[in-house]
Amino acid sequence: MVHLNGWAPGSDGKVHSTFTNQPATFRLAAKNPNVFNFPTRSEAMHAMRRMVIPGEGFEWIVARDYSGIEAIQVGIYAGDPDYERLAKFGIHTFMAASKAGLWVDSSWPDDQLQEALKEYKKVTQRLRLNGAGSSSLYDAMKRGNHMTNYGAPANMLYASYPDVFKSRKDAQQTQDFIFELFPKIKRWQVAVVERAEREAVLVNDFGYPRWFWFVKKPGKRASGWTWERAEDAKAAIATLPQSSAAIILRRALTSEPAKTLLASG
Repeated sequence: MVHLNGWAPGSDGKVHSTFTNQPATFRLAAKNPNVFNFPTRSEAMHAMRRMVIPGEGFEWIVARDYSGIEAIQVGIYAGDPDYERLAKFGIHTFMAASKAGLWVDSSWPDDQLQEALKEYKKVTQRLRLNGAGSSSLYDAMKRGNHMTNYGAPANMLYASYPDVFKSRKDAQQTQDFIFELFPKIKRWQVAVVERAEREAVLVNDFGYPRWFWFVKKPGKRASGWTWERAEDAKAAIATLPQSSAAIILRRALTSEPAKTLLASG
């Protein structure tokens, strides 16, 4: 028997996943199956969502989303208050609107900024990156921003989302555009890689360390030998925002208001 996305039920007719803390950045993970890896914008997504139902004796499932929490952490660590603020209201929409030439001022009051981004999200979901591709301009900037934040090179961005970026050049231009909008992000990435290489450890704001062994490697170019980013470089860039966000989420889950909500059913 074939099961949707490998979600095979157990003897009780329910799908059981194993939750782990396997990522070194303390992100919560799941395996057999990975219940965090839902398909998006497809019939399979709707079918899988219908599989999630309240337990016996419960009528509702309540969801809580710390929207943009890792992007907010990137803005904090990069020392960029504009990026941090926009991450709370819609950083991907801001990028897509800017790419489309739609005017948004990050200094606008909250209500004006929220209203503009809400409208521009609809607009940029109808546009295409460079006028081509099956995915929207909004999706292109969302995918580009997430992977660029954590040091993914353009070829990885292109390979991961070929339906969004029709060439490596498209991916590179998207990353260049993001760094033009927020140059502090790129400077922070360079600095955190240098720090991880020099000190072999990064410690987040909650005191949790992560050790590194292979941040840079020698590489030969036409101009001669140089030091390039190695396997641990991407991990170094991702560590502080991801691990801090994970700790914040865990503290929220174990807070007194959360316990009260769970106890009340």
